[in-house]
Amino acid sequence: MEIKIEINDDDYQKFCNKTNELGLDPISVIELIIKESFEKRDLRYTVLNKKEIGTSNQNNDKDNILKDLIEKIEKYNILQSSLAYILNITQASISRSLKSNKNNTLLYREYSNLKDKLLIKAYKYQVLHESIDLDNFKCYKFLGEESKIFFESLVGYVCTEFMYNPYSLGLIELTLCDFVKTERFTQMKFDELNNNIGDFIEHIEDITEILSIKLEENKSLYPNL
Repeated sequence: MEIKIEINDDDYQKFCNKTNELGLDPISVIELIIKESFEKRDLRYTVLNKKEIGTSNQNNDKDNILKDLIEKIEKYNILQSSLAYILNITQASISRSLKSNKNNTLLYREYSNLKDKLLIKAYKYQVLHESIDLDNFKCYKFLGEESKIFFESLVGYVCTEFMYNPYSLGLIELTLCDFVKTERFTQMKFDELNNNIGDFIEHIEDITEILSIKLEENKSLYPNL
């Protein structure tokens, strides 16, 4: 006959606190109690200690983090090349990291620390046109720091949508700078958006639809731009 005793994390932590106050090792105390109680009855025992539990939880956490990362990369079409640029490594390294199921890669560590912020940086990089000089946008320098990454991504996405239509960059700049003065923009919670790539991209796509109407209006009002 074999009896296996498992101690959950919360109970184990309480037990550790008590034994530490007495200057005792918790595992040694548990083993002593079990030994004295069961050896007289010729029963074997197994202690599942906190280290083993922690390892199991860490493996589950690792799997969940990698699964979450892969799902978001696919769902939001984040390019491996964009992640490689942000992390300053090769695209091949990104590909290997996603296939390796290891938690010691740079991609894993950075995503564990930054979460969606890493994906948002990659998204901004892949939508932003290199030809756009945001420093020349009159409204850009007046934006708060938290709103800048959203604005930069919005500019890139808008230009991707409209640059090859009969719109000039001047019209796009005018339209975007008008938008940052609106109540919707001023009331947006960028600290929350910058931590959730789904909401981040959804807002950009939604706002771009709104701006498309405004671009048409400005095109008629400012035909020389």
